[in-house]
Formats: sequence, structure tokens, C-alpha cells
Amino acid sequence: MNRWILTLAALMIVFAFGVSAEANLVTNGSFEPGNYVPEYSWGMRLSPGDTNITGWTVSVATVDWVVGTYWQAEDGNMSVDLSGASGQGELSQTISTVAGLKYTLDFYLSGNPDNYNDPAIDNVKVLLESTGGPVTSYSFTVTGTQTHSNMDWTLETATFTATGASTTLSFQSQNDSGYGPVLDNVSFALSSSSETSFIPEPATLVVWSLLGGAGLLGLRGARRRGSRTGWSEENRVAIQRIIEQGCSKR
Repeated sequence: MNRWILTLAALMIVFAFGVSAEANLVTNGSFEPGNYVPEYSWGMRLSPGDTNITGWTVSVATVDWVVGTYWQAEDGNMSVDLSGASGQGELSQTISTVAGLKYTLDFYLSGNPDNYNDPAIDNVKVLLESTGGPVTSYSFTVTGTQTHSNMDWTLETATFTATGASTTLSFQSQNDSGYGPVLDNVSFALSSSSETSFIPEPATLVVWSLLGGAGLLGLRGARRRGSRTGWSEENRVAIQRIIEQGCSKR
């Protein structure tokens, strides 16, 4: 019953606040804002634990935050080479999700063209961890025709069903050299299949809204009286996060 109530509440919030399949739940998917201090002609090297890129954390090894004047970004002015000085760097972000709903991940992948004398396949491992999630590998082949002004960005897409109130999205290089996969323009959004499969008729939506409003008021009253409501703390936090995300998108 809790799962059904949570899903119903989440969908009501989707309609009320506009959290739709078009809303990107990733913070700073194009790596633009942050504490950028150029160290080299190409940009800035980040170490484990660094949070210089707003919304993201370097969780393993080092990554390179590359400026668009050095090579072409797919979106905006910045991109990330996931193989820094020590290779196999990892960049992560935790996103609010609803268990049981499907999400679509989109990102653009390229490869560091500076190792042009030794064309290679740049591999990246994408982890979607929500109490244990899928691991998917993608690759980009660096060729002699790729240049700083033409990075041959490739769109990659994956669909994921969340199993918890939050999901950690991680991109990890699989290259040991300092010339690794390059990442840009990351999007993580509610899948259209999740949204459209639950769209009710207008009259039904009105009833849901009334029942939901009464239920939420009842929940508040029950909490004040100290009685059991059947809502877990995880469910409450998940709905609160969705409300906050919906308000921020308006």
C-alpha cells in the first residue's frame, strides 16, 4: 500500500508542479558553473573529494575540467576528461528519485584527441546506484580525424528504473592513461513511459487531487497527534524532494 500511495502522491506532484519527462534532474549537466581556477592552457585538474564543479564530486582518482577554448564542448563552454593524471577518474552526483518509476539518462561522449599518434578506444563505465543498480559500459573510438574543433560528440542513452528515494549517478573512466573519455551535457529525467502510462482522465485527476489533498491534510493531523500513518521516513523524504524539484523548475 505504501508503494501505491507514494506513486500516487508523486504523480500528483508531477501534475501540480510540472516535474515532467522534459525536466532534467541533474544539477549542472554541462559542467558550467563552479569554482574554476585555470591551471593549464586546457583548464583545471580535480582530485578525489573535489566539488569544484557545482553539483558533482570527484569520487575516484583525478579528472580534467576542460575549457571550450581548448577543445569543443558539446554544450556551453566546459567538458570533463575522466582520465586525469592518474587515469580512471570518476565523477558522481546523487539525484532524488522515486522507487518504481523509470528514468532516462542522456549524455554526450567523446575522447581526448591529444593522443593522436596512438588512436585508441576510450571506455567509460556508467553506474546508476539505487540500492544496487545497473552498470553499463560505453566506448568512443579516437581516430586521427578527430580535432579540437570537431570532437565528434556522440549521444548515449539508457533507461533506468529507480529502486530508492535517491540514485547516485557515476561516470568512471576505464583508461589508465591520461587521455580518456570526455563527457558533456548530462541529462537524467523522468521517462516518458513513466509519465504517460499514469496520465488520468481530467475528471479522475480532480478526484485524485481532492483525495490527495485530504490525505496529506490527514497525514499532517495524524503526525500532530502522534499516531501511526503508515508512511515511512524514506517515502516522506522522497515526496519532499520531488516538491522542491518541482518548485525550482517553475
